[in-house]
Amino acid sequence: MVSASHAHPEPFNSTYPLAADFPKFGELPKELRLQIWESSLQRHRIIKVTLSPRELPQDEEQSRNCLGRAARCARYRDDVRGHQVLSKLLTVNSEARQAALQFYRVHVPCSFYHGDISEDRFLPFNPEFDFLHIRPGRGAESFAYLVHDLKTYDPLEVGLLNLAMDGDNIRALRKVEPSRLDAPTSRAFEDTMSKLRQFYYLCVENAGRVWLGYLSGVPAMRSRIAFHRSCPIWSKIPTFDLVPRDTRPCGGDLQRVFVGTCDPREMVIEWRQHLDRWGIRHRQGQIDYSVLISCKRPTKRIRGRDSARQWLREEQAEWEQGLEEVASSTRQGSRIGTTDSSEEIATPAVGFWLFPTKAIGPFPDTQELMEWNPKGKRVLDMMDHWPGLGLSHLP
Repeated sequence: MVSASHAHPEPFNSTYPLAADFPKFGELPKELRLQIWESSLQRHRIIKVTLSPRELPQDEEQSRNCLGRAARCARYRDDVRGHQVLSKLLTVNSEARQAALQFYRVHVPCSFYHGDISEDRFLPFNPEFDFLHIRPGRGAESFAYLVHDLKTYDPLEVGLLNLAMDGDNIRALRKVEPSRLDAPTSRAFEDTMSKLRQFYYLCVENAGRVWLGYLSGVPAMRSRIAFHRSCPIWSKIPTFDLVPRDTRPCGGDLQRVFVGTCDPREMVIEWRQHLDRWGIRHRQGQIDYSVLISCKRPTKRIRGRDSARQWLREEQAEWEQGLEEVASSTRQGSRIGTTDSSEEIATPAVGFWLFPTKAIGPFPDTQELMEWNPKGKRVLDMMDHWPGLGLSHLP
């Protein structure tokens, strides 16, 4: 029997105070208020950017950005989607807005999508805190132009430092050839790629956390019935806090982590091949590479605490109904792979796990790579590499 606390659990994610919780905030000295504004902004974001090429206008070479530098934004379209990408401080008051614009110092033109409606504006971006989840698609060369503009729109000329991509996105970069780009774009691209600090390989799968044997429809899950409660749930919210080590009881789930329909080592190898092809060399330990693992359901999206609660209620109902169907079926020979005791169940977390790349298995060397035949739909034992935990900022 499932207890009420398990049937209607609260997300592990922190609750953040609102400005209304500090009625005397305006009486604080301005210097202290500015420090509080900046502190509230110092959170990481993963921002999804979809690229596509534009027809090049004749006067493109004369285009200059707000800093008086040559820009390439006329060559590509960058669409930004997501819930709460823009900080609320941009609309609180003039003081908060100015603090937010100074923190997000890079202002690259983009198209923001609200549902199916787009709005032309700029993306407020902070290179030190923000990750771009770039989807090159058919605009692979647009990736290089965006990298160029992130640098030229930055008053400090830092540009992109943190990148997040999945296997399809990485494969699309095969079309990027720096030698075919104009000289300023090629220089900016190579300089940026050589100075990256963090890279997330994305494994965000639609399989969900409930495994119901053959009812799941995923071959890798056919032999097991389990509710992987500790696996983090993906959200549409870009802002997150990072906990170096997941403190929840998730050891059992770490023995059976579903990492997707393809071997995740493929995207790691392909990214390394891109760097070699581009002539990019990094010092040992210069880049912190991590494998980001989370799960979602195709028709459900989390946009806040209320939708997270609804997600969890529907998931619990799916589990209970699934157990009934399995119990009444003569086709299912799998064993029950989880319990509902309070000592063993992890509080649900909205966000993602971060593992070192070595957690996804040994990599073939150069000689073996020619004959390597990766296997898809993998379930891995990752117990030896306890993950960090990214927690979405749930309003």
